[in-house]
Amino acid sequence: MSTADLPDAIDHNGLTECIYLFVRCRTCGELRAAVSENPESRFMPCPTCNQDTEYRILGEGGTARTLPFWEKEHERMFTPSQQMYGSDIAL
Repeated sequence: MSTADLPDAIDHNGLTECIYLFVRCRTCGELRAAVSENPESRFMPCPTCNQDTEYRILGEGGTARTLPFWEKEHERMFTPSQQMYGSDIAL
């Protein structure tokens, strides 16, 4: 499926369009979040403690869940710096 077909597929399956984010909060740790719109600034409030935190857009998609939602990140495939700034940087 091409990216251009995504909105039609989301509607066809009864999903809500969303933007998936990686959020790294100093207080709450690493979270995966889904929101209805792109945050407008470099920082956004942490979904659990409301403290300003940086985020990284993971992609667009659809969900059957009510927005916004978030989950604590349990398993880490990369170091925190690689997750926040990309896995192709030299550390």
